[in-house]
Amino acid sequence: MDRLASLLTTGGDARITIDERSDVNKYLASPFPRDTITYASTTANDISAEAYDYLSNHYATQIAAGEISSTEYMALLEQLRDKLRVAYTLPVDSKIVFAPSGTDLEFIALLSAIGADQSPVHNILLGADEVGSGCIFSAAGQYFADETALGVSTEKAQIVEGLPRITVSEIPVRNQQGQAHDSQWITEHLIERIDEALAEGKRPLVHIVHGSKTGLILPQLNDIDYLMQLYGDNITFVVDACQARITSKALQSYLDRNILVMMTGSKFMGGPPFNGFAICPASLADTITYMPNGFAQLFCRAEFPEHWPGRDILADRANLGLALRIAASFFELERFQSLHIDQVRNVIDGFQSMANHVIGQIGGHRILSHAADEVSLPATYPVEMQTMVTFDLNASPGLSGDDQGRADVITFQHASDIHLAMTGYDVRLGQPVRCRSCGDQGYNGTLRIALSMPQVSSLAQLPQIERDKKLAADGAAIISAYKKALHSIEVSQEAK
Repeated sequence: MDRLASLLTTGGDARITIDERSDVNKYLASPFPRDTITYASTTANDISAEAYDYLSNHYATQIAAGEISSTEYMALLEQLRDKLRVAYTLPVDSKIVFAPSGTDLEFIALLSAIGADQSPVHNILLGADEVGSGCIFSAAGQYFADETALGVSTEKAQIVEGLPRITVSEIPVRNQQGQAHDSQWITEHLIERIDEALAEGKRPLVHIVHGSKTGLILPQLNDIDYLMQLYGDNITFVVDACQARITSKALQSYLDRNILVMMTGSKFMGGPPFNGFAICPASLADTITYMPNGFAQLFCRAEFPEHWPGRDILADRANLGLALRIAASFFELERFQSLHIDQVRNVIDGFQSMANHVIGQIGGHRILSHAADEVSLPATYPVEMQTMVTFDLNASPGLSGDDQGRADVITFQHASDIHLAMTGYDVRLGQPVRCRSCGDQGYNGTLRIALSMPQVSSLAQLPQIERDKKLAADGAAIISAYKKALHSIEVSQEAK
């Protein structure tokens, strides 16, 4: 690897480490461009050739030096904050906090709920299987790995020093048949958890999901408004939009409600893993007065904006690797935001046709990204959620919906094996996600096909006929790799 690729793997936790034999991290993503068929933006991306060239040209001095001072780091992050405000047309007083990963962002969410009295917090998550696995720990105020992005040794599940008592509960977003719950069902269960927390003297921190691993948006805005009217200032909301499948308008709708929004640049945005950022309305930031001592092991000072209370206890150091990953992500965001919505829709229409063909040839069926009774057609769903498709690798269940106990079901573990085997044929899709139970065998196997911003930007520049050819060729490659991988798994099982 050259110096830039090496730098892109620094300043993160162990998940960013590259295997020396394969040059990919645990999510099978590479820190340099590769010529592969990749629709894996639900999981992690290789950096695009365009973004790699951009970093090489614009940050040549920093890359050559391999480091920057804390003062230079602060100036660089301020420039990136300005880029983000322009790209999403954010209010100029929006406060932006950077983090080494989406998992670390959960610590920032906790800050928004901790009052001056540091009373206990009850964190209510939606769909534990549809957010990052490490978030279960960070949402509880616990370290999620054996080392932080700053290289500080920690103990997984140990409480971060200075945080108040934090409890966590989870509300499933799908039933055992893999069907999404509607917003009303989610809201009713949120009320139960909120009431319980308030009765116990805890501050409820309610997660809103805007783009889960399977594209769910829960609860809907009207139900959020209802909860706000019902509980007033007694609860805090936070939006998990870490997939970054969110429009400027949708983002602003949350900020207008004084809600902090968590996002990453390493999913739909198409940047290299790992990098994250929280957008905090100024009025909400004004209520945050506390900085736990343990955050000095997690964040650099410059990653919090100037005048953020307590930031002086954080390390006055730089994380060049993180800054470069953020810069690459925002480069992709600016390219994407410059497109006309009709260009984006045309690409998405072609992508949806390709995904439908792949699913039909594989013999699986689509997992809906909404409750069955909420939206009649995928085309009427928010445009940002049409950039991903989750599909069950098994044929659609019959009217009874009962495929539990079948010997020939492709399970979650089978799907994980297939997903890995497909990379041997230069095809990478999004990792399997648990949706539909298949009894004693666990969950049905799934895969995810997803566009990224750089893919949309590149496809949008092609003439229609060339774009159609490209998508058709990619679809054929996915089908071929899947069938070869499935065969290799079946042969391996027979040999055992």
